[in-house]
Amino acid sequence: MKCRCCGSTNVIKYGKLKSGKRVYYCKDCHRYWVENATFSKYPDSVRNRAVSLVKQGKSVREVSKELLIPKSTIYKWVAKTCDEER
Repeated sequence: MKCRCCGSTNVIKYGKLKSGKRVYYCKDCHRYWVENATFSKYPDSVRNRAVSLVKQGKSVREVSKELLIPKSTIYKWVAKTCDEER
């Protein structure tokens, strides 16, 4: 196993979460992480709706106010969607 941050192989298992996912610790850069961690504050339906509204011509600011989501988050979603479509 390699560290996600520094690439070191000086990594140890550091326990488990209640969900059963393994926690790792890097002895070189002193960081912790969970393998295969997936966290999303907003459901995919909200993300897809925001991106489709922007593609339909609404401004990011309008979508932000309508869905109560920060503009920076919507910009990231749109950029990621555009990269995936290429």
